[in-house]
Amino acid sequence: MFQTTNQTKPGISILFCKNDVGEINKLLTKDYFEGSLNPVGEDCVLTLPVGLYGAGFGGLQFYCYGSAKSDEAYLLPACPFCTGYNSVVWIKDLDGNILWKNWNYNEDGTGKQDDEEEDKEMKKTLVRVVSGDIAQQKADALITAINSGGLWFGGIDGVIQRLAGGHFHTQAKQASPLFHEKTIVATGDGCSHNGKFQNVIFVVDDLESPLRNIVYKGLSSAVEAGFKTVTLPTIRMGVMLGTVEKTAEDAVNEMVHGIKEYMSEFPNSPIDEIIFVVYNDKQLQTLLNKAIAKIA
Repeated sequence: MFQTTNQTKPGISILFCKNDVGEINKLLTKDYFEGSLNPVGEDCVLTLPVGLYGAGFGGLQFYCYGSAKSDEAYLLPACPFCTGYNSVVWIKDLDGNILWKNWNYNEDGTGKQDDEEEDKEMKKTLVRVVSGDIAQQKADALITAINSGGLWFGGIDGVIQRLAGGHFHTQAKQASPLFHEKTIVATGDGCSHNGKFQNVIFVVDDLESPLRNIVYKGLSSAVEAGFKTVTLPTIRMGVMLGTVEKTAEDAVNEMVHGIKEYMSEFPNSPIDEIIFVVYNDKQLQTLLNKAIAKIA
């Protein structure tokens, strides 16, 4: 059934999808229009001063009444031309009122799906540095390194065990045998403690590869576990510094490189926020901030 335009001011304007304008203009050069229609211009709009349209199963049909060689403008419709629904953004009457709209497009003809894809591309994981106690930084998971030998006493291991006892480290032991770059997601289920982290991701680090690998492994495991916010300490500092990375700057660059590799592998990262927590070291905090600022 055809939907006609306002009969007191007959006529319609049509906004076509930009990619289909060339094909529409080929249709408008057919002999049966007898020069009565101008081609669709750069604005992608075609105006039918006297016309109507019909919506059917296969697409839209447009009728232009009369022609340059006819005085019977309201009586003789020219042969219709047809388009698929996806070729048309909207149809309006000559007062600008919407008669038909394709909901896959914005009113300016840009695709809503394109907007969604652009939003996804623009979404980036927030990477930041804070100073303080990592155990008191709210996070879905704390990512830290452990050795394969079970000597887990000082540093971050000590911080975790003072708060949660052996709850998390016991899960690491149960994952034996441990080997370099193995990851263990230790859940906080059933554990009540005074820290603000919910789970712990252990990455086994026997100092056999660059630090970037340890960071990347931890972040990849966070993705698999569905975590949105993670914290990391500064790894391989203190007594470990010099074994693989020779300076604090080398270690910082390696940690940040691990994040770059993660973002390259997961361009639409499901992790919302990665937080480096530095304990009482302004110089190290400055190094990290400078390195993170270079992440594209």
